[in-house]
Amino acid sequence: MDAFVGIVSPSRSPLKRCDALHQQQLGRMQLASSQPDLLLPPQAGSSLSFFGRPQWQSQPLCRQQSQQDFQLSFQKDQQRALDTLNGSFVLLAYQNERLSLFTDPFASQGIYYCQLGERFMFANKLGLLLQQLPQMPELDPQAIYHYLYFHMIPSPDTIYQGIKKMRPGEKLEFDKGQLTTHNYFQPQFVEQTGTSHTKLAEQLQHTLADAVARNVDTGSTGSFLSGGLDSSTITGLLNQQQPQSPSFSIGFDVEKYNELPWARLTSRHFNSQSHEYTVTADETADIIPIIAAGQDEPFGNSSVIPTYFCARFAQQQGQQVLLAGDGGDELFAGNERYAKQQVFELYHKLPRPLRQQVFDRSGQSSWCQRTKGLQKLASYVNQANVPLPDRLQSYNFIHRMGAKHFLKQDFIESIHLAQPDKMNRTRYHQPANASSLNRMLWLDWKHTLADNDLKKVSNMCQLAGVEVRYPMLDREVVDLSCQIPSNMKLPFGKLRHFYKQSFKSFLPLELQTKPKHGFGLPFGMWAKQHKGLQSLAQSGIATLSDMDIFNPDLLHQVTHLHQQEHAEYYGEMMWILMMLGLWMQQHQDLKLAFNRDNAA
Repeated sequence: MDAFVGIVSPSRSPLKRCDALHQQQLGRMQLASSQPDLLLPPQAGSSLSFFGRPQWQSQPLCRQQSQQDFQLSFQKDQQRALDTLNGSFVLLAYQNERLSLFTDPFASQGIYYCQLGERFMFANKLGLLLQQLPQMPELDPQAIYHYLYFHMIPSPDTIYQGIKKMRPGEKLEFDKGQLTTHNYFQPQFVEQTGTSHTKLAEQLQHTLADAVARNVDTGSTGSFLSGGLDSSTITGLLNQQQPQSPSFSIGFDVEKYNELPWARLTSRHFNSQSHEYTVTADETADIIPIIAAGQDEPFGNSSVIPTYFCARFAQQQGQQVLLAGDGGDELFAGNERYAKQQVFELYHKLPRPLRQQVFDRSGQSSWCQRTKGLQKLASYVNQANVPLPDRLQSYNFIHRMGAKHFLKQDFIESIHLAQPDKMNRTRYHQPANASSLNRMLWLDWKHTLADNDLKKVSNMCQLAGVEVRYPMLDREVVDLSCQIPSNMKLPFGKLRHFYKQSFKSFLPLELQTKPKHGFGLPFGMWAKQHKGLQSLAQSGIATLSDMDIFNPDLLHQVTHLHQQEHAEYYGEMMWILMMLGLWMQQHQDLKLAFNRDNAA
């Protein structure tokens, strides 16, 4: 998606530094863009613009008749029209001086916005929005804490005070100086318990195949291929549509992280043109400062590195479009934490008197916690007694080590430590009549997909110069996933059971039984020896230590834990802090809105 920025102002304020963009005036709104991907002909004083790749009623919204039909539907029943809208998009509607913005259900196209009195500004790039402000905003201390907690900054907040970003599936309206937002997209988890496994599996096979077909451009479409279930399925379905399509895979010289053998298995199985690239520690050290500086906000997901190298490699091979498999784990229950919660939920199925008289006492007993054989029981009981979704954060760095390990006390007193958990609880409890599994999936649709993985893949592909598309997040696939019974998605301890059974005869057999791996980076292992990575980590964390909010001995603590204890676990912590510090180095002119006099 190309760049765009807009401003709504009673005085018809002009946009700044947008000479290279196509500009148009719509009433009180000035809009500048590389060119809307789709600008529908105005009707009855209403203007509709799309950015991205919208589809309506299973067809690209580029045909004149489809555009007219959508406009009529949108004017007649806005919610119904949105419910049948598909694809990756931002929709801009402007009528009678009222601006409405809509993100797709996963906010795969981001929008930043800011209100200054009666002026409202928005852009798909944070830098474009910042250029419209009379002065640079201050950093938000609460957002810094959210970054440490989530390893990114979840919507609607940003690193800057006064600037927000739109949530997935959200409608924003600015009318007569008033700004309102609400979610227009809310999934209905209506489990089809009376429908057979076979019939649902057939529906999934056809629906996902159609979704892939809708995202294929003849002769120019390839796929990411990590060797996991999702990228392998997408690669296979792509090669059904377009035989011998190229696939692109990344490997490492650290065996534990190298999935090239699985990618080769899949490419041979589907006769895909396989392209492989091995990322080294030296290359990683070279690219880290560029990636850290190029992010709109601090971003702590270390898999940005293999994602970028894979996208860049594809671009160097002449590839224009890549299909990605993101979303499968969050739609069809593929993350280990989902199965782990089933183990804890068993505890709550025990009779209450037994729990109170035996297990609860053992979990709280200091004697049990000191006795080797009972320590695991005590730990199990203590975790089981933490309700969902809080229990999902049991291994969070902040929970395990405490905020005081990272931050100074007066800074802690100026922020709301409980805010991240409140955000999780609000999201978790939104769906009506949903199972605990579906609530966890819904939570991850936002925090794992919209706020994290999609931002990572989309940004790295844009940096590399290729377009990425997400067939797994096709609206018809998403809607179908909501109908699959929870006990089919995840029978006790069997991750992705329904999905695996649905594609059992399609995917290589060995792939279906391999342990879940994930798309990681061996940063922690490399950094034990690699001087360049050590230097970057020291530089980034030292920047944080020099700030007046972090503990001054933070660098020593993190380095010691990484070198002397678990290199991979604490290497991830080192990465998160390093990327925040390196981002701060590139934005040294920013001020932190933190007033010790108001700390309370």
